[in-house]
Amino acid sequence: SGEIIVVYPFDTPEKIEISARIQKMAVDFRHLRLESTQPVFVEVKEHRLSLDQTTLLLNGDPLTVRGGLGVFPLGRLQVDIQGTVRAELLAPFYPDLHPAGKLVIQSAIQGDPANPTFFGRVELKDASLKLRTPELTLNKINGVFELSSRSIRADRITMESPWGAGRLSGECLLKNLEPSRWTA
Repeated sequence: SGEIIVVYPFDTPEKIEISARIQKMAVDFRHLRLESTQPVFVEVKEHRLSLDQTTLLLNGDPLTVRGGLGVFPLGRLQVDIQGTVRAELLAPFYPDLHPAGKLVIQSAIQGDPANPTFFGRVELKDASLKLRTPELTLNKINGVFELSSRSIRADRITMESPWGAGRLSGECLLKNLEPSRWTA
């Protein structure tokens, strides 16, 4: 629910202006629910759709989102997302993993909407991970993953296992999930 104001100059339709205030919104995808906590403001002006900085809840965890998209014609995309979410949200995507703990996310999606680039940073804070096969439990996982459209890079991830403390560094290419280098 909300309100929309449209200014449509009939002689130059590409100069359309739209201001919208969406009072309440929610999107469900599988086990995930993204919903607004406050009114969301969206504007189309000067060939650009803009989303003001707003807080959305992802299964109850707050994310700050803002961004824009070129329109008339479709152009450059820029969306920034920041927040802290529970690692348990990943579990349904990976049934053999049982993650727990906090993920601090700073990410951006930008570029051509048909082939956008993604980059970001995910910090693990006192996370844990239990694997079914082979049976393995890792605790007190801390460190940072650097994400890009091409790869996931881990640098100095520390953890405790049944065999003692460990450290992991490396990179995995997203194309076919090929490990390019790992050090444990």
